[in-house]
Amino acid sequence: MRLNHKEINAIKTCLKEIDPHAEVYLFGSRTDDHAKGGDIDLIIISEKMGLEEKLRFQGAVKQQIGDQKIDVILTTQESSQKDPFISHQLSKACKL
Repeated sequence: MRLNHKEINAIKTCLKEIDPHAEVYLFGSRTDDHAKGGDIDLIIISEKMGLEEKLRFQGAVKQQIGDQKIDVILTTQESSQKDPFISHQLSKACKL
């Protein structure tokens, strides 16, 4: 996984402030230690968060780790199991 401790802590702390029960998973190229570059791709499973909270989360994380591209897929537990793309990504993702 190509995130440092500061980045991981920022993601987890910012998410906990918005929804303490949410789960966050890293997927995509940042899960491959041998790949280079890439944005931070996250799947957040939350029963509470909407678009406003998602944008607030992204802004808060960027304030702490700097201006990096952060892509967030926001879903619920039920929706994540029904969506083939999300299910596939979660099967390979790293829970933070």
